[in-house]
This record gives sequence, structure tokens and C-alpha cells, in this order.
Amino acid sequence: MMFFAGVWLPREAMAPALRTVSDLTPLGSAVHAMDISMLAGRFPPLEPLLVMGAWAVIFGWLSGGCSGGSRTAIPAAAGAGCPRFEKGARGK
Repeated sequence: MMFFAGVWLPREAMAPALRTVSDLTPLGSAVHAMDISMLAGRFPPLEPLLVMGAWAVIFGWLSGGCSGGSRTAIPAAAGAGCPRFEKGARGK
């Protein structure tokens, strides 16, 4: 994923197909949004923001969210730091 963010090869030097894949990864879209906002001095376009939002929703759902869902790998750590879950676990 770091490759697609432009760490080892600048995004400008990537082939168009690689740049498209880079725009669909979380780090690649974040770098794209930051490049536009810092270098062009304007608000980033909607595309990289939507890509980052989609990844956040996907990973949030896979993690079970803050409800201590059954998709968590370590049940004891499920919801750690989540006040709603800790309140329910203590029976309050």
C-alpha cells in the first residue's frame, strides 16, 4: 500500500493504470487529496474524500464497530475504550 501512496515512486512517474489503482487505496487517495490542497491551494475534489470515507466504512464494519460485534478476533478486547460497550458489559 505504501507503494501506491508514492513513497518509493512518485505518483507523477507512475503509469496511468498504477495511478488509478493508487487513487483507490486509502493512502493513495489521502496523498492525492493532500497534494491538491497543499500544492494547488484549493479544497480537494470529492473523489479522494469519498474513497477514504468508503474505506473507513468498510473497515469499521469489518471491525464490528463500537458494539463489540461477533466479527472481532479477540472478544476480550472488543469494544475496549467504547463507553457504550463498557457500560453494557458491567451491567449498568
